[in-house]
Amino acid sequence: MLAEDPAVRARCQAVGGRTRHAAGDLEGAQRMLTEALEFATGMDQLTASAWLGVLRAHQSRVDDALRLLSPAARSNASGEHTSATLHALLFSGHAHALAGRPVVALDYFNRYTDEVERRQVPRFAGRGVNFSGWVLRNVGAVEEAVERHLEALEIANLHGTEEVTIAALEDLAEERLEAGDLGAAASRLATVQAHLRGDLVFAWRLELKLQLLRGRLALASGEAAQALEIAERLAVRASGIGVPRYTSVAHLLGHRARARLGMPVDFAATEADLDLLDG
Repeated sequence: MLAEDPAVRARCQAVGGRTRHAAGDLEGAQRMLTEALEFATGMDQLTASAWLGVLRAHQSRVDDALRLLSPAARSNASGEHTSATLHALLFSGHAHALAGRPVVALDYFNRYTDEVERRQVPRFAGRGVNFSGWVLRNVGAVEEAVERHLEALEIANLHGTEEVTIAALEDLAEERLEAGDLGAAASRLATVQAHLRGDLVFAWRLELKLQLLRGRLALASGEAAQALEIAERLAVRASGIGVPRYTSVAHLLGHRARARLGMPVDFAATEADLDLLDG
């Protein structure tokens, strides 16, 4: 029977794992993708490895992510494997950025963008451009970063890619928040909410970032109680699905909000959350 064929089983598990990952069930995705990688061979193994690598990048398991993504990122696979190849390039850049290697990350994002153009797959356009803006902001090249985010937004509007539209708007809102322009940040976030609907890929990640930015905006606006409420909800959600990056920053936002409210601050917990963020 086909169900007993290891190759068919591996492909089905890979598809199931990708679906669960996109929907925010990271634990279920990990289980299915790990099994897919165990049974897969040839190009199916390369694809399963790439999808598990993307998951590891979202879990901030950088070394594991890069090891798993490497085969697909190095390959020149056929059009049948375009999605896996492009995701491998994109999330290799993401992982290197998390590891504090911005030059390498930017190179991967440029390679991703070039490969999108070479393969003529506009539905993937704009992602590498927007990720580049995120890295550039983190190294202080804010003006160039904003240009990248605006370019990504224009590309997304051209191709109707809602996920890229939302990601670019969130990054532009974050830039305004960091610049102290709270009105513009609030306006961008309101636009994000209008787009964050329907069946979106990785909507859970976009929602986590939206809630973090809302919490930071509330704190900057003097609404510490609201910031604390958002931080606590965000920490529960991020911890529940296993995304330590957002768990750590949600906890830190909560510590800051409690301090603003004159509440006792647990310094040992704060130090632990800073260690988690560093990790």
